[in-house]
Amino acid sequence: MKIENISIVGTPDIRPLNQMTYTITKAEMESEGRSIPNREELEIDEKESLYWITLSKFEVHLTIDGKWKHFSFDRGFVYDLMSCPKIIRWVADESDQRGIIPAAVHDAMFTSHFLDYHTSNEVFRSLLVYSGMPKWLARIYWLGVASPVGQIMYNKKTIKRANWQLKAFVFEKE
Repeated sequence: MKIENISIVGTPDIRPLNQMTYTITKAEMESEGRSIPNREELEIDEKESLYWITLSKFEVHLTIDGKWKHFSFDRGFVYDLMSCPKIIRWVADESDQRGIIPAAVHDAMFTSHFLDYHTSNEVFRSLLVYSGMPKWLARIYWLGVASPVGQIMYNKKTIKRANWQLKAFVFEKE
C-alpha cells in the first residue's frame, strides 16, 4: 500500500465528552437537529470519558495505490481520539493534537470497514507522520492498533458504534 497524496480541508475543533461537557454538548447538538449517543453508549460516569466530538466539519482526501478516498466528518462525529492500550500510555499522549485527524479517519475506517484492517492501520500511521508526529512515535501508536487487541476492536466497533458514529461520517472512493 502506498499513500500518494494527502490533503485536508478544514480544521477540526473537538471537545471531550465527559461529566462536565456532555449535557451542554448534547443540548447544542439537539438544537441543531443532531443527535449524539447517550451516556450509557459512551460509558460516561465519574471517570473521564475517552470520547471526543467534532464541533466543526473537516475532510480528508487520500490517494492510495492510484485510487482516491474521501472522508468527510460533520459536526457531531463522536470518536475515541487516540485511545491506546494502557501498556503504551507511558509514551503516548492520547490527546496529542497531531492525532486528531488521523484518529478520526482510523476510527471511521474501523467502524465502517470500508478499508480492511491492515490498510486502516497503515493509513493511520501514515497520517500521523504527515501530521508532524515523529516516525518512531507513529510506529508506537501503530503497534497499539495493529495488535491482537486492535484486531478484536476492529471486529467489535462496527457492532457497537455504527448506528451512531456513521451518521456524521461519509466515505467515498474511486
